[in-house]
Amino acid sequence: MKLVLSFCLLLAIGLSWQYVSPKEWRGLVDERIAFVEELKSKGLHFGYASYWDSHIYTVFSDSEVDIRPIIISKEGIKLEHWLSNDRWYQKDSTDGKVFFITDKHNIEAFNEGIKASNMPDFIEQFNYGKYTIFIFEKNPLYEKKTAKPPKEKAYNNGSIIYM
Repeated sequence: MKLVLSFCLLLAIGLSWQYVSPKEWRGLVDERIAFVEELKSKGLHFGYASYWDSHIYTVFSDSEVDIRPIIISKEGIKLEHWLSNDRWYQKDSTDGKVFFITDKHNIEAFNEGIKASNMPDFIEQFNYGKYTIFIFEKNPLYEKKTAKPPKEKAYNNGSIIYM
């Protein structure tokens, strides 16, 4: 009886394995690993993306590239605290360049969101597959755009006129 039960269990596991890890997934996994390698080759190790495009790449990079979830909207860029650790969003969580990943459907919302959040301008961008990656000199969630003083135009009876 134990032998028959063991055989049935092994047969069930063997037959169901193809449904746990279908061959079609291998291509998707390879694409994701290639994307992580591209980020690493550009010296990018910390960034942000929407919830569904964040954790998966951190896992595939074995935490060599940390991508934290954010909410991208025209009203601003906000932290995604659902299933996230507050330490991920601390100001000193990274030094150096920080990147944001978005797909073509969210580029307009991203550009409006960085303006609404008063973030500095990105220094570089590139495309990879379905994504556009925006690179910032420092973490734009904590580095706000500074207002430039107005340019002096001329003097008028001892008063400075600004343009």
